[in-house]
Amino acid sequence: RHYEALHHARTALDAALRAGFDIVEEPLPREALRRFEELFYVDHRGVTSLAHCDGEPFMTLRAERIAEAMEALYPM
Repeated sequence: RHYEALHHARTALDAALRAGFDIVEEPLPREALRRFEELFYVDHRGVTSLAHCDGEPFMTLRAERIAEAMEALYPM
């Protein structure tokens, strides 16, 4: 399972770079999540965008671009 999580993380990072995003890795406390415009995660199902966090609405634009870049990396 640990290998799967690392694989998903690396795939998401590679796709984000291909989609033109800068990557910054740093600790992220829970209370900082509200400052972001968008939150998403990547697992074996693909990219899942979160609609809300603590009642705050979020967008899905970046998650869609990363999903498209992942599809380009691994066409079906």
